[in-house]
Amino acid sequence: MLSFRTRITLGILLPLLLTLAVILLALSLPQTAARFSAVGEQLMLILPSSETPGENNNAAAAQPVQSFLVNGAPQRAYAGLVMEEPDVLPTHSAINALMSDIGQLTQALQQGQLSVLTASGEYALTASPRHLSDLTWTFWIQCLSALAVLLLCTLVWLPGTITAGKAGFLLTGVSYFFLVTAAGIYSSRNLFIDASLFYTLHLINVYATQMFMAGLVLFLWNYPKALLPQWLNYLTPVASLLVSCAALLQLTDDIAITIYLPFTLTLAVALAGLITQWWTTRGDAVNRAILRWILLFMAAVTLPGILKLYTDVPQATMFAAFAVMYGGMMIAVMRHQFFDIERWSYKLWGWFIGGLMVVMTDLILAALIGLSQEATLALSVFIVGWLWFPLRQRLWKRFFVRRDDGLQDWLTQSLPSLLSPDSASNSEPRLLSALRAVFSPLQLTRLHDPVSGRHRILEDGQTLQLNLGAMGQVALSHPGEGRRRFRPDDLHTAELVLSLDDLIQRSQSAREQGIREGAQGERNRIRQDLHDDLGAKLLRLLHRSQSDNQPLVREAIRDLRQLLNTSLSGSVSLQAAVSNWQNEAQARCDDHGVTLHWRSAIHNGELSETRSRQLDMALLESLSNALRNLHTPDIRVDCLQQDQTLSVTIENDFAGPLNPEGYGLEHIRQRLSVVGGDADITQDQGLWTVTLRLPLE
Repeated sequence: MLSFRTRITLGILLPLLLTLAVILLALSLPQTAARFSAVGEQLMLILPSSETPGENNNAAAAQPVQSFLVNGAPQRAYAGLVMEEPDVLPTHSAINALMSDIGQLTQALQQGQLSVLTASGEYALTASPRHLSDLTWTFWIQCLSALAVLLLCTLVWLPGTITAGKAGFLLTGVSYFFLVTAAGIYSSRNLFIDASLFYTLHLINVYATQMFMAGLVLFLWNYPKALLPQWLNYLTPVASLLVSCAALLQLTDDIAITIYLPFTLTLAVALAGLITQWWTTRGDAVNRAILRWILLFMAAVTLPGILKLYTDVPQATMFAAFAVMYGGMMIAVMRHQFFDIERWSYKLWGWFIGGLMVVMTDLILAALIGLSQEATLALSVFIVGWLWFPLRQRLWKRFFVRRDDGLQDWLTQSLPSLLSPDSASNSEPRLLSALRAVFSPLQLTRLHDPVSGRHRILEDGQTLQLNLGAMGQVALSHPGEGRRRFRPDDLHTAELVLSLDDLIQRSQSAREQGIREGAQGERNRIRQDLHDDLGAKLLRLLHRSQSDNQPLVREAIRDLRQLLNTSLSGSVSLQAAVSNWQNEAQARCDDHGVTLHWRSAIHNGELSETRSRQLDMALLESLSNALRNLHTPDIRVDCLQQDQTLSVTIENDFAGPLNPEGYGLEHIRQRLSVVGGDADITQDQGLWTVTLRLPLE
């Protein structure tokens, strides 16, 4: 067994060495200073400008080739001599004739016996060595695409556990490298290549293509679930090799039978595997997401071919598109080392279908309406933009975005049960209901196992197992109604749910005990527990929540403070009131990016419900005025208790003129006067000061 470091070295070094060998082989092909191209059925000669009389030095002359002259004997010149792929010819005899003609011309060139005849005269052709700068961009695209695919295979091979599905994936990658590089060598030639080398590269391309399809069969029939028996997995590549011998032996002259028919049949078997995988993974959210991911990248490459969008597209571009497909499929194989592909699969499908809608609409309009290409494209973009994309956003919000609202639903349901003195809900059903609301699992199972242990995520994120203490353990499977996996953040959320439920239970027990004993001290303890414990946990929940959920949590914190002030007793402790004011002020300042400087010196004391509420509203109104008229991002608040008077001073540097007799400020004075207090509002050299004073009972 190779060490992990050795596997990494081989996984990088071998692809690089193979790529270097391909480049050296491409450089070994002969070439001339002249270039050849095809225009329709005519072979064209492009001479350097220095060899063309009457042309300037920066121009190149292109002229039809009448014939080649091999040692003075004419040889036919035709456009097929420069075709990229000989498989487009209908018969083996036509392919053999093409390779023979190119081989004769190449041999004559290397012997210095080749010239070309045009209407302008005869030009002698001489062989010259190839350099890296002579290799075409199409060759480099094919070469780099093949190297990228081979390196991607390394990521699948490195972990060491090779299943039948991963073996099929590796076979597709290795085969892809050889079929693409073989085609890249002979398709980027400058017409000339040795006939035997051309034929060898052609056979490598045919065999590698068939082995690629065999690997695709193994992959789709064994991933994500193994559906084929072991003996059939071994038989698949052997059968593909035997079928490919029909092309080698040329059992029939028609390549549609020896090459394309085996390719089509193998593709049908592979697609049958994909359909079978889709059927067998129904109800399996993770594996179904993998198949959606694979299907997306296969469709992204094959659908343009079906729609004939690859017409007149260079072969190198098609191979690069297949490399993108291969990279997408590799992410499905290595999904747990990358990211949560379930949610991304839906997003990318929406993006892909949106682009496909533009193309399809464009084609339909072009076929039905006789508009120009520009008008047709513009009309299709307008139709898709106005119809498809709004519909897509609506469907996304309807089926996916709302699945994450369980936290809001749970908070809405749980806080009343926490704060209502008449709540008689059983802790266990309430807790299970909360877990269902937060995670929306397809299945929630009671394990009845009191064994203690940490909460953990099992089965590759499909199951979350929680320890409920004396109530045993519970397993939640397939969160988000099967549309995602459990993530590490879900463990923190689950711990918060359990902690808050425990606080609900303890506060209810304490409340009942306080009612039975009729003790004010017990009520104060309940109030302190709720304030310190639940308030701290809600603040933690606020920082862990998504931005969409944070306003709801903030409202819950404020509601809790108000309920504590009004529901448990007719008065509130002065320290608790000041702590609530500080939390509220800090939250408001944080929302506006303002630094709060809070100083307090408070002793024992209490405020009645009415006095606390009026002072609370006056303080909030003062903070609002300060935030609206800040000159510097700082607010200073001093909350002091002197003798039997509570004073709260809010200071800030104000921007612009302010009216001390404004409606909002008059409102502050009225609130304080109702409860026997007063408010001083002054401004002095850019400093705005509001002082709230209230006598204590």
